[in-house]
Amino acid sequence: MPAPHFETRLAYRLLDVQTDFQSGRKTKPLLAKHRGFVNLAYNHHSGWSLDYTLNVVGPKRIPSTMDNPVEYQMPTESKTYATMNAQISKTFGKDKNFTVYLGGENLTNYFQKTPILAADQPFGNYFDTSMLWGPLTGRMFYTGVRYFIK
Repeated sequence: MPAPHFETRLAYRLLDVQTDFQSGRKTKPLLAKHRGFVNLAYNHHSGWSLDYTLNVVGPKRIPSTMDNPVEYQMPTESKTYATMNAQISKTFGKDKNFTVYLGGENLTNYFQKTPILAADQPFGNYFDTSMLWGPLTGRMFYTGVRYFIK
């Protein structure tokens, strides 16, 4: 028997996208072929809610930078990475219209360390802002209050 007040969501996405280039057909760059998602949520009648989400993103093909100087070369594929988000909240009031919450995003603190290629040479030939394959910001925490007017 499933646990009362508990919800689970699972998803998997497979994208096999190919693009024709002068050098031949290749996997579309910067697009993950495999992605997974797990969400666990618990909502108790006492007003407490817990929510946890895991996102797993498979490797992405990175366009070739082999003709660049060594310091401006990137690997041919990104790493698989995971991000986790979580939130806890408590609802109060006779009308259940006041909620206090606390949460965090990207709890794994995984982010792309050098999102701009040749950032030290913004007017140079190798400067490139299009090689974005992962999260750009690390771990973030937040808190807040919601008040619903009926």
